[in-house]
Amino acid sequence: MRILHAPVNIAGQPYALVKALRRQGLDAEMWVFKERPFVPGYDRSLHLEQHRTGVAKWLVALRAFIQAARDYDLFHYHTSVTLLYPLHWDLPILRALGKKIVIQFWGSDVRGKRPEELTYLRYADAVIVGSYHMLDYVPAGAHVVLPGLDLAQWPRPQGRQTQAGPVRIVHAPSRRKTKGTAQVLVALEVLRDRGLPFELELIEGVPHAQAVKIYSTCDIAIDQLLVGWYGIFALETMALGKTVLGYISAQNADRLEGARGVRPPLVSVSPDTLAGALESLILDPERRFALGILSRSYVERMHNIDRSAELMIQIYQQV
Repeated sequence: MRILHAPVNIAGQPYALVKALRRQGLDAEMWVFKERPFVPGYDRSLHLEQHRTGVAKWLVALRAFIQAARDYDLFHYHTSVTLLYPLHWDLPILRALGKKIVIQFWGSDVRGKRPEELTYLRYADAVIVGSYHMLDYVPAGAHVVLPGLDLAQWPRPQGRQTQAGPVRIVHAPSRRKTKGTAQVLVALEVLRDRGLPFELELIEGVPHAQAVKIYSTCDIAIDQLLVGWYGIFALETMALGKTVLGYISAQNADRLEGARGVRPPLVSVSPDTLAGALESLILDPERRFALGILSRSYVERMHNIDRSAELMIQIYQQV
């Protein structure tokens, strides 16, 4: 069976999954629509960014789809985007050709969508989401496969990660509004007025490899304050043994515990409680160290990309 993943490499996760599937012996490839300078990783790019008009872009995608329909058996689409997006004409064609279709959502690509915006999912043989709270946004019967990291590329931190000087705090919003960045900055200004010893690394528009180097020098990471779950930034900083703060709703934490027997080790905060939680952590290096150990262990247990690939193979075998 030949498997095509396409056409968006969200936060590098789809291509990481493709590589893990290959390690399991599957014939899988990743095609993307265009170059994304801060999210590298693909086997083939259609380079739609090189074409000016929508018609020209669509014709390139159409030619790629014709080739893919001939060469691949299972189509694994990431986000609501398919090769013939936005009309999703490829889905009924693939179904008529006897191809298998898997559609995987990663967060904001499905949150808030009305049911009538998801009618194309009737063509999917399987729908996958990346967390238990996202089951609220998709039809019944969807699978949960947590995002993952290739832990061989994220070695376990050795010893204490304390740094000399002020406590370093990192926040890396993909979208400021979604992540609650304005509220983060307000809370930090309150702490600055109190004279607490910290410095902020606000990371935006930075290549991923460079961003990870910055994460590794920090003591505390602030993820998001509004969504109720954590994202890839939190996952990566936890893998580095960092203390992570973000808004985790009790309901979502309960769902994970009910399904997998563990609760996320993030310090759950709201815009109103962020300043107080940060002050406590800035002044308590022992607690930061303990939370960092818990964070790394949690990633090893719940977010190993090879385990995610094993679960994905089980889904492929069912469709």
